[in-house]
Amino acid sequence: MPVLRALTRQPLRLIGRLALAAAGAALAMAVHVYLGYGRGDWLAAPRLGTAIAAGLIFGLPAGVTVMVALDMPLRLRGVWPAPRRLAVALLAGTGAGTLAWFAFVYLILWIETPDWRVLLMGGAGLAAGFILAGLVPLPRPLHILLTAAAIFAPIYSAYQNFLATQAGPAPMMALLYYVPSRPWLVLVVGLPFALLIALAGHVIPPLAAAPPDSAGPGHTPPPP
Repeated sequence: MPVLRALTRQPLRLIGRLALAAAGAALAMAVHVYLGYGRGDWLAAPRLGTAIAAGLIFGLPAGVTVMVALDMPLRLRGVWPAPRRLAVALLAGTGAGTLAWFAFVYLILWIETPDWRVLLMGGAGLAAGFILAGLVPLPRPLHILLTAAAIFAPIYSAYQNFLATQAGPAPMMALLYYVPSRPWLVLVVGLPFALLIALAGHVIPPLAAAPPDSAGPGHTPPPP
């Protein structure tokens, strides 16, 4: 099958991207949670355990997000038309990204009834930059910056909404929380969080489209 053959081409490269993206996202989340405990008790078991658990819980689905948002449209270039690749990448990437944020807020923050609008916004932001990289060829540094901006935008927006409503009876949910008396922490900690995920996801260069004959017999190469 042309689709299966394209998706499984160079599997070690695919596994490598998944592993690096998951590791980068896990480290970013672990550092965020670790720093959230403030100063002192640097090696306390609850602090270390929660940080490691948060990193693992968030990291794996975030790595899957990068894989389906970036590698899938790249590998299917020449097999599927661009609109179909975009639609699948949006659905799969946003879905996996939403799952990553849901796992964090539900299992780590213990928010049993999360705001799904915020989760979807975070999932779309987590996937958007990688989807763009899979569809539009640009210099890799520019892709990294655009991806980091897309990840950070819903984090910043949701936290500002939380700050604006925290005094009310039903404050809005944020994706990541910081010390309310230090609102600038969303920039100091949130920006490196987004940049680390973007860097880890783009470490491995994008895979070129499969040559026409690799899509199977009878395949007609797309026009140049």
